[in-house]
Order: sequence, then structure tokens, then C-alpha cells
Amino acid sequence: MPRRIMPLALSLFCICLCSSCGNTEQSEPGKKNTSEQNATSAKAEPNKNWPEMITVWREAEEFGGGNWANIAWKPKESAEDSAFFSGTGGAYSALPARWKWQFRITDEVRQDNLMPRRRHYWVWLRVYGYRHQPGCTVFLDQRQIANFTVNKTEQTDKKGEYVGGGGFYWQQAGRFFETGGGHMLEIAHDKGAMWLDAVLITTDRDFTPEKFESRDGASRDFFTDIRAHQINPLYHHNGVCRDFPTPIAFSLYPLDGKAFPVQPEDSAKAYLELPAGIRVTSATSHFAGVNRKSTRIQPDKDFYWKQTASFRNGGERWSRYEFTLAYMGLTLAVFAQSDRSLKPGRNVQGKCWLEFNDTKQAPQAVSIDIVNMPKTKAFRKLLIGPCGGNGMMYTTEYQGIWQAFAQTGMNFYNPWHFPTESAEEECGKFMREAATLGVKVVGEISPFVGMWAPSAKSESGFAVDSQGGKTHAVSLVPDGENMLRNTESIRERVRAGTSGIVFDDEGYNQQGDRLDYSPHVKQAFREWLGMHTKLVYQDPLEIVKNKATEKALYDAWVEFKCDCLVQRYKTFRQAFDEEWATKGQTDPLFIAQILINKTPEESRTNTYWDYRKLAGVCTQISPMIYTYQGIRDSAKVGDVVKIYADYCGRNAIAPTLLAGHGGFGEVAPTDKAMIRYQIYEALIHQAPGVYFWVADGVLNAVNLREIAEAVRVLQPHEDLLLTGKPYDKFTTDCDRVRILQSGAELLVYAADYRGETTPARKIGFPELKVNSVRDAATGKAVVVVANGFTFDLVPDRGRLFVVKTAAP
Repeated sequence: MPRRIMPLALSLFCICLCSSCGNTEQSEPGKKNTSEQNATSAKAEPNKNWPEMITVWREAEEFGGGNWANIAWKPKESAEDSAFFSGTGGAYSALPARWKWQFRITDEVRQDNLMPRRRHYWVWLRVYGYRHQPGCTVFLDQRQIANFTVNKTEQTDKKGEYVGGGGFYWQQAGRFFETGGGHMLEIAHDKGAMWLDAVLITTDRDFTPEKFESRDGASRDFFTDIRAHQINPLYHHNGVCRDFPTPIAFSLYPLDGKAFPVQPEDSAKAYLELPAGIRVTSATSHFAGVNRKSTRIQPDKDFYWKQTASFRNGGERWSRYEFTLAYMGLTLAVFAQSDRSLKPGRNVQGKCWLEFNDTKQAPQAVSIDIVNMPKTKAFRKLLIGPCGGNGMMYTTEYQGIWQAFAQTGMNFYNPWHFPTESAEEECGKFMREAATLGVKVVGEISPFVGMWAPSAKSESGFAVDSQGGKTHAVSLVPDGENMLRNTESIRERVRAGTSGIVFDDEGYNQQGDRLDYSPHVKQAFREWLGMHTKLVYQDPLEIVKNKATEKALYDAWVEFKCDCLVQRYKTFRQAFDEEWATKGQTDPLFIAQILINKTPEESRTNTYWDYRKLAGVCTQISPMIYTYQGIRDSAKVGDVVKIYADYCGRNAIAPTLLAGHGGFGEVAPTDKAMIRYQIYEALIHQAPGVYFWVADGVLNAVNLREIAEAVRVLQPHEDLLLTGKPYDKFTTDCDRVRILQSGAELLVYAADYRGETTPARKIGFPELKVNSVRDAATGKAVVVVANGFTFDLVPDRGRLFVVKTAAP
């Protein structure tokens, strides 16, 4: 959900875990699974035919990184279970991603012939039994050794919805036959979340683990973990297309986890091998690029790239590229484009690795799909495009960015770290090119974070929790110094020529009753009560403690906190409007990008956001609606847009959705269509825009294709989406239908994301005379039957239709 690094992300990983749960059942036939809950066999005696039995144990959390986070959350049913984990927690990924462990097996020599000894090794994984039952594939040195479906240990109702937590169980995960030397074990999953507690590898083929009985006696040194500087693809599924370059993102992992500038005596180089039909056009690292010299790194070690070799691989011409790094850590973006020698639909497996001084990483696979990108026209008023990502990486280094926007119909861009007065020339050029295309570029601010945070010496800068300690959150009543830094940053972004501003504001995410109890906030609450109520002041700590009996005061305390945040945005808006008035432009964008709960009332209590009041200050509110179970959760987008728009009293809700995020994983190939469905859901519920976090995931061609297709289908119906009225006088046996009407025309969206698809669904219009029905995606006519029409939802789980009726 949120996009920032720890510790904020951890709390949301836990929320995601809570929402991904199910009951103990056997896996589907043909899949080998074993569960510690149902295990009946005792520990087997070692097989005497195998000399010197070896057992190796690793805690999965030791190898987190990339798309995997280390978490120690427990379901409430297991909160007191000290044996829930084998160690301190588990490695967790919210969306499909690969867990990787590189190791070296001790070299052995057979005494009878002095040849290297090879051993059979059996692999066991301790995995959590999520209700969505991801399919898992295990690889040893990129060769598949096992494939299985995770058993459900979570509790579910008859509909498969979560009702209670589950646990970990031991899963047999293949075997391999190898000598000593370097190897890599990878675990990939195909949907939803995955949680891994421990890995056990043994030469005892008869051993079945039940709990942690092998942990303490496991070999400490037979397997040596390979700890080296690494580069890995940020996403397992990448894409390139013929029409323009798109980014392939890589994460740089320093040995000790701490990013650092490369020193003059160091040599840090990344390598990428690709078929010659895929051409690298430019590249950049997080802190430097070919056109952007870093001010924090030695000039003679600035970033550069070049093609270093051309060779044949399986009869095909390949290229090797070298990227000399100026900074070890964060992101490398390589912009690449395919030619017509590679047909759309093909997948190629490139290679990447990192060399640092005298060490070399084992080559890693880079999976790349050749994508056919639909050409589409942008909306005139509705907005769609990426948020986030390092602005300088794209403004100065991504030479094809405006080709990408022009081809795919995107017309909105909200980069982080937007270059303003510090890079006036590059910023001006970038903004002029955007204006030529009609793309709205908005500045980004994360209020009171980083450069806008309270001063360490400030007495009133930080919020105080219920225990009297300072927190990472800014005070509900910030001092003048904090506000001055924020308002000046707003003015700077307006002066840079942006089309508006977005506030990425997560400082109070699910804080609920924990904040804010500082003396100056208590005094402000006392004054607020006197101005707005006849209630007698009590200390907020006492109010919260007795909120069941002091309901009126507790409601007032929540209202006060909401008013504090709205007042802050009014101050921001005043500075914005004053600066904007000097520009002579129209239609400014002033957008709050914040979190949601199930209901607007929960958002008020848990995050202090009153959407109705905020809608009076902002042009749009952009709740972050991130879904982690793929297509199954697509309805959430339309539901949230409707609930919160109804609460606001106008169509102000423009959601920020998830296409792919390095910290939370990526959308599985089988679920890519969810990106398209969620755009349909948002716009059929009359959202004024749809935004996607984060830029490298959005611009990944395999995701961008879905966005472009949704825009292509909907763009001819923009006026109806903007001005149409919801129409509910229809009959249907379809799970989910939303209809907008304008005059004699209806735009119908029909979907079923969770149920089994049946051959035909029906929609009827008893009060209208239907003249024609057309599939909006294909343009093909649909037969009118009994003043309605029939359709199927195979393979598409969501479809749009245009219905023409007799004039009303």
C-alpha cells in the first residue's frame, strides 16, 4: 500500500496479511503437500545407505530484500504462540516475486576415485497456508525442481472469505543432485501473497520435518551463504515494445544492505545481455545519469553505459551492455526497445549480473515479453497516468517518455523529486514538451516528511503518543516553521510551471487513538470545544480511555483532529492559489493522495481524514486503493469510488491504483487484466481520473499495454463518462453491472471477478426499446434479444457495451 520504505510499509504488510486469509484443507489432487497440523509420521531414522547425513537450516527472513519484506506479524489466534515462527519472523511478499538464496556447497572428493562427490538433497519449505492458495515453483540454478499448490490453513466461510488465521506447515519442495560449488535456490509464486518461514535441506530422503527438531542440530558450515553486491530485476515480468523505449528496472543490493557512493578506487559495473533485437536506448541510476551528473559522487565515477560485445547465442545475435555505477544501491533503469525481428508474444530470457572490484555475482535471469502496444488517443478531460518514481531519472534520461505518453493515451504525470529551481533548464524543457502533448505534470510534496519535517529542536514539531513519547508523525497543530517550509515548497512547484500539486500524505496512517497528546494540541482542543460545543473539556487521554461512556466528547475529539488536518490544507491551498494567480492559467489541480478505510467514518477515526470537508478544499482526492489478490479484488475500486464520492457529494474521488511496485511485488501475468478492469471500474463510477503507483511499474510495457487498451476502449465515450447519469431500471443475472445513461445512449459495464463464469449472462431493459448493442472493445454488434442482450465473461471478466435506445 504505501510506497515508502520501512517502518511505514511494515504496518501495511500486516494489514495485507490480515486481508489474505482461509481454513485447513487438503490441496488439489495431484499436488504433493504435507502439513504439520495433519502430520502423523514420526521422525524417520537416517537412511544408512547415505553416509554422513547432512541437514542445513536457514531462516527465510535472513534473505529478504527486493520484493520481500521481513515481518513478525501473527494472526490473533496465534498471538501468544511462541512457536508460530521458527525464528524471528518470516519473509513475505504481497504479490508474485522470487525469493532467492545463493550459497556454496563444500567441495568434496570421493576417496575411491578422487572424483568430486555428488549428493542428493531434499528441499523442505515451511510456508503459510493462505486461503488463495498460490501455486509455487522451486528452482535450483534456474532449473525447476518442484511445483506445488500451497495448502489452505486459514479459516474461511462457504464463500472462501477470511474468518480466521492459519499457520505454517512443512511442504516438500523437490530435490537436486549436485557437487560442491555455487548454487542458487529460488522460490516463485503465481498469485496473491506468499509467506515463507524457513528452508530445510537434507540428504536424508526419509526425513519428514514436523516442527523445528532439525534446527539446532543442522550443519553450520556445509552450506556457505554467498553474500555479495547484487543486481536483480525489480520485476520478474518485464516488457519491451517496438514503438518506443520503456524502462526495465533493476534493484542494486549492497553487501551489507547500506547504499554508498562508489569510491575512486572501486570498480562497480552492472552487465546486461539481451538478444540484438532488443536495443538499449538510454539508462540511468538513482543518483546519476549520462545527462545528469551527480553532485554527491566523485566526478570521475559518474554513471555511464555502453555496448561492450556482440556474440552468438543459440544461433541468434546477442549484445552485452555495461553500466558503470556511481552509486551502490536503489535503482538502475535501462530503457529498451524491440525491433521487428522479434514478434509480439515472444518471451526472451536475458541475463544480468554485478561485478564489484574482485567479486562477480552469478548471472540472474531477466524475463522480457515482446509486447504489442495499442495506439490510442488521450482523454480530453479525464486524467490517467503514473505517480511516483525519481523525477530526475525520467526528465533527463528517459528520451522516449513522451513517445510513451503519446502512444498510450496517458495525459498525467506526477513524479517524485521533481526538478524545479535546482534544475531549471532541464525542468523547463521537460515542461514545454509535456505542454505540447497536453500532458499535465504536477509537483509532489509529502507534507512534513524529509525536507519538510519538523526541526529536531522544535518543541511542538512532533506528535506525542498516548505514552508521552515523540512519534514519526508531525503534530496535529504544527508550528509556523513547519508550515513555512511546506508552503514555500508549494510555491516553488507552482513557479516551475506545473499544472498543480499532489500531496502524498500518509503521516497518520491508521494511528487511531494513538495521537496527538502534546500540551499545545490539548490546549487547542480546549479552545475548539469552547468555539464549537457546550461540552466541558476533559484531557483527551481520559476521553479515549472512557470513549464508550464519553461518546459525545470522543466524537468531538475525532472532529477536532479532522478539522486540524483540513485547516492545514486550507493553509496549503491559500499559498497555492496566491502563487497560481500570478501564472494566468486555468484549471489548477490540487490533489490529496491519502489512505482509505472501509467507510468514510472509519477514515475519520483512524486517519483523521474527513473526505467531505477535504473535498471543499481539493479539486480531487486520490485514495490509494491497492489490491493484492489480482482480478478477484477488482470490484473494490468501483465500490470505494462510489462510497466516498457519495459521502463527498460530488465526483471528486480519483483513485491511485497499483500496477507494480518494487516493495510490494507485481501483478501476476494471469491477473494483468485487473489493471484494465480497475480503470473501467473507476471511470464507470465517474472518477475524474485514475493514477498508478509507481512510475517504473506503470511504464513497464506489460502493464502499460493494459492501461493503453483501457483508454482506447473508453476514450470515445468520455462525454458519457463525465455527464451520464446512473441508470438502474434493468434486469440481469450478472454479478456486477453499472450503467450510465445520456439521452438515448447507455454505457454498460458488466463483470464477475470472483464467481464461476457461465456460458451466457443476460441484461434486459423493461422500460426502454433497445435498437442496437455494440461491444465497446471490438466494435462488433451484439444481437438484441427480448429488449436486451446476452453475453459471456470468458475470457474477459469485465466487458463494456454501448446500447442505443429509442429517444426517451
